[in-house]
Amino acid sequence: MCLLPILVFSVLLMFDVVISPFIVLLTAIICCLAMLYMILGPETPMAGHRVEPPTETQAETALPADLCLDDLFRIRSEEHQGSVIALYGELIVDANEVIKHVMHRLGECELTPLLQEDEYKRTRLLFVPLDSKLAAKKPARSPWLNIGLFVATVVTTTWAGATHQGVNLLEEPSRFAVGLPYSLGLMLILGAHELGHYFAARAHGMKVTLPYFIPVPFALGTFGAFIQLKSLSTFGQRRSAAISTAALVTLFFLGLFVWSGLLIWAFVAFFIAGRKGLPPLNDVTRLDARRTLLGAFSFALLLAILIPVPHAFWESLGIHCPYA
Repeated sequence: MCLLPILVFSVLLMFDVVISPFIVLLTAIICCLAMLYMILGPETPMAGHRVEPPTETQAETALPADLCLDDLFRIRSEEHQGSVIALYGELIVDANEVIKHVMHRLGECELTPLLQEDEYKRTRLLFVPLDSKLAAKKPARSPWLNIGLFVATVVTTTWAGATHQGVNLLEEPSRFAVGLPYSLGLMLILGAHELGHYFAARAHGMKVTLPYFIPVPFALGTFGAFIQLKSLSTFGQRRSAAISTAALVTLFFLGLFVWSGLLIWAFVAFFIAGRKGLPPLNDVTRLDARRTLLGAFSFALLLAILIPVPHAFWESLGIHCPYA
């Protein structure tokens, strides 16, 4: 819904309609408040990728009689709530090893183990009737949609590149080559980024789609690209909601006070990248020090790039500022 005002404003600007800056600012603030309410509001049953036990009225589930967990998980208590079995206790071995061995021992049983922490920080091993092998059994989708979106995005980014050079391709279609350097450069960046996700996921045994590019006929010519996870992830996503909230709030403030174009990316991140997907198999493992430092460095680099710096500062260092 928050993308609708942006689309309306873009269409109006294409027809040289004057829009009051106050209306634009007010709309942006309302959209930001609405998105923050949706992020920080009451949790849904799947909020934060967590699987909560269903109601007592659902069918009972039983573990295989020959399933042994004594060498993996020290059970302190057990709860049966509908179709979910929750075992509370402590890990004996690494969390990823627990998931690996439990899935192997379950065999063809249509139960999936999920390691989580409850609201009291107790470790629990859930067995839910969620067949983690279903994605592998489904036939792969035809790549024609991905190819079509890729071609459409090449067209819209070429249009945007030509527009940036002052060329209207509706009037001079033969000059489309003017926009190709911009288009090919941007598509190379997006493609390399998304294929990095794709090949990394496949290397770790996860099933993912090919990149979906998002063409738009204005501004940069695209809202980026994304891939979709089609199988359960073996990686934990602890505190993903807090990280997502911090990232979106940062984008909102940078969009309001630094560059308004970042508001578009905040909306895209919220409605596309921020969608809740399949839960992770292991949601108890914390980030190690190396990944924490890498994340902190990346965030600091982002701020260093986006925070406005006076032109005189660059000039004092002998660096040409292209935005002067």
